[in-house]
Formats: sequence, structure tokens, C-alpha cells
Amino acid sequence: EMQGLLGRLEEGVFQLDRSGRIIAGNRAFFRMLEDQVGGTLGQDFFSFIQPEAVARSVRAEVLSTARLSQNELQLKTLQGSIVTVSLSGGLGRKDSGEEVIEGLVEDVSERSRVESDLALANATLEAIIESSPAAIMVMGVEGKVRTWNASAERLLSLPRELYASGSGQSQ
Repeated sequence: EMQGLLGRLEEGVFQLDRSGRIIAGNRAFFRMLEDQVGGTLGQDFFSFIQPEAVARSVRAEVLSTARLSQNELQLKTLQGSIVTVSLSGGLGRKDSGEEVIEGLVEDVSERSRVESDLALANATLEAIIESSPAAIMVMGVEGKVRTWNASAERLLSLPRELYASGSGQSQ
């Protein structure tokens, strides 16, 4: 039953021995590594983490604390693709009593791409607003002025810092 559940998960679930070698994983885990036949079994998991300095840091954390707690990092797959993942885990034990590192890895590449696109769109919008010859005021949903552009500042003869500090806000 548990194997069926693990097989249906979209998140990768894996086990490493104490040296970092991959000893087990579900289909999603191997799919993230672009491994169709389990060829990564026995390989050093940390060798997939990019860049190498991050891999060394994660390895040191795991070996010293027996915990994985990286919010986002990049894995280089068997095919050479880079996948942005969220990684977490900790010390566990197999039925035999052997200590293992158990982990969960989630592909967050799409979320990272969307966040990057959104940041770029916001920066572009801010640049357009600031450079516009028209006076533009930006108001929050609560109806208070959040900021305005240089044209509005010239027109109103009030510095934006007055509103940024909250002292110019209308109640």
C-alpha cells in the first residue's frame, strides 16, 4: 500500500545512506533526475546539486546535523538539464535499524520562473510609471496613496518621502 502511495506522489521521496549515496526513491524522484532505469542508485546524491559549492554546503549540513533544509537549490539531471527544487529531510531508520537520510524533493522550476517573470514585470511597470510625463499616483486597496511618480511630485510640489513616511496620508 505504501509503495503505491509513494508511486502516485508528484514529489520525489528518497533515502540516502549516511555517506550520501542514493539507496531508494520513488518514481517522481528518479523522474526529476531524468533517470528512467534507476541508474542513479548508488550514486552520490550531492553530485547532482549545482553549483559545487552549494553541494559541499548541503553535504556538510547533512553529515553534521543529519538534516536537509534547503529551501531552493538546483539539481543537474543525468541529461544535463537544471531543475530548481525544494529539498527537505532528516535522519531516519530502515527496518534493519540502519540510519538513513530520508528526504522529500519538489520541482519548483515553474514557480521560480513565474516569480522571476513577475519581478521583471513589476520592474518594467515601475520604470514606465516613473518615466511617464503624466502625473501618476499609485493607491493601495485601502485607498491610501502609496507612491507617485516624478511628474506628480513636480505638479504637487510635495516630496514623495512625505507620503512614504505616512505623514501626508489622508485618513
